[in-house]
Amino acid sequence: MWNVENGALLYTFEGHSKPVRSVCWASDGQTIASGSHDHTVRLWDAVAAKCRFVLYAGSAVNMVAICKAQPTVEGITYEGIVAGGSVNGYVKLWDIRTGSLVKCLDNPDGGEYGVYGVAFSYNRTWNDTLLVAGFENQVKTWWLGRDLKRTHDGHRGIFHGVTFLPTTPFFVSASRDGCVAIWDYNRGKPSALLRLNYSGQTISAVAEAPGGSVFAIATSEGTVRLWSLHHRSTGIY
Repeated sequence: MWNVENGALLYTFEGHSKPVRSVCWASDGQTIASGSHDHTVRLWDAVAAKCRFVLYAGSAVNMVAICKAQPTVEGITYEGIVAGGSVNGYVKLWDIRTGSLVKCLDNPDGGEYGVYGVAFSYNRTWNDTLLVAGFENQVKTWWLGRDLKRTHDGHRGIFHGVTFLPTTPFFVSASRDGCVAIWDYNRGKPSALLRLNYSGQTISAVAEAPGGSVFAIATSEGTVRLWSLHHRSTGIY
């Protein structure tokens, strides 16, 4: 953990035995989740720099996300669900207060394709919604409290990231095919498909900005680009 103002190293969190693929903060600013190829998700106390829980995913974990919109999942109605997506095609949900397993979402296609992205909705209108990316080049929307899902097709390569854009009805997916898709959540279809200008360049990650209309993508060429809903053709930087 670093101080963003001066770049000073604050803490080093040790415990995973294999590479860590994903980290995220809880909205309380005191809990960090990390997902690793050692088949675990760890929950850390960011103040004490200590591990609180070791959660067993059953397979290498590619992505973790913590819900910030107070979903209702199996009767849990507070902020505090962590999701871990694994290479075996399963997504597990845990309660960050107790470390207990809440739900397991299986891949109905047999688990051949792993999960490379998970994201919770920020919008309280869709506060039980989880995006899962990676299944056979698809994004799946899960409505957790109802065990319902919708499948979104639109990429030709494996998804490497997915995120909701806060305060908007859109979510964004990034893929190995070098494309970024902006999806209309209500319609379930892409409203725009953005393609990088460099041949052979793939996208490895996507992240949203707090304002809602801007997002960043990381590419295989070592660059980070900013895109906006209002500058879809060329990006911002």
